[in-house]
Amino acid sequence: MVDLAIGTAKERPSLLIAASNAIIGLRAEKTALIKKSEQGGFRASALPGLWKKEAGRARLETFHCVPASHDEITARNLDRAAPLTGKRLAMIGCGTIGGYLARALVQLGAGQGAALLLIDHDNLKPENLGRHILGARHLWRNKAVALADLLGSDFPDAQLEAVAAQAQGTFDRLAGYDLVIDATGDEQFSEALNGFALTRIGGAEPFPPTLFTMLFGNGLAAQSYLARWEEGRACYRCLKPRFEGEWRFDPLKPDARETGTAIRPCAQGSFIPYAVPASMQAAALAATHASEVFLDRYDYDLRTVQVVPSATVQVPFKNVERAKTCPACST
Repeated sequence: MVDLAIGTAKERPSLLIAASNAIIGLRAEKTALIKKSEQGGFRASALPGLWKKEAGRARLETFHCVPASHDEITARNLDRAAPLTGKRLAMIGCGTIGGYLARALVQLGAGQGAALLLIDHDNLKPENLGRHILGARHLWRNKAVALADLLGSDFPDAQLEAVAAQAQGTFDRLAGYDLVIDATGDEQFSEALNGFALTRIGGAEPFPPTLFTMLFGNGLAAQSYLARWEEGRACYRCLKPRFEGEWRFDPLKPDARETGTAIRPCAQGSFIPYAVPASMQAAALAATHASEVFLDRYDYDLRTVQVVPSATVQVPFKNVERAKTCPACST
């Protein structure tokens, strides 16, 4: 570093150090010997050697310093502490919604003071690239592991833990978190998580608030729901008490409620086609929702955003009471 800083020594030796939590510039102050040598017509070509000889005596002046810690970058835009700092968050599902959501959570303070847990059993495939935050260099890698690597590279201070396993096998460890986020968008999985939480609560064991996020139709609308597991509050199943029935707060217009599917060749199976903006809007809705959970002014457990206004109806933000016909939580 001394050799790099001294260079040709035409000016005062300086060095810029880019670290994960700051960018700092250092400049050497001239010693009495160097000042005297310059005044006495000392050969310029000999100055680097003289600077090296005097390196132990030269004082360093800091001329540039930009803080870049996780705390600094997350609090800067908010002009206050990031709302998720120090909170233990677990996110299940690192797919089309979860990838964008995880990044937003980190930028809101998740992974600072407590690890952000990412859970997904699936690997990234070529057909995922069109609407996933992960790119081609992550192909065939586990989504949770790849996402943790990507976020860890972009935010070196963030504490991230990836679990490459079926989420059902991790339910027991979720009880110790401050917030669980279900970003799978899978109704059957969400029902299983909902049932596990209700079983714990029924046995007088705690379970953290759980944020469910989902897309409707072919990405026409997005919804997030926070189950707080409080008396009188709805569980996830209350939003649709019967699997074959209608959603209580369906944002789709009647003529848009039929979800289309597409079949791809080469045994890729069927999938629901929609563009990446739907995933990003669902993630943005959930990120805002998660960031407000721990604020004193929090309200509205059910939140909806219209991705395609012409095919959807506006559902006001609201708190939801239990459905009397809910088979999961109503007595």
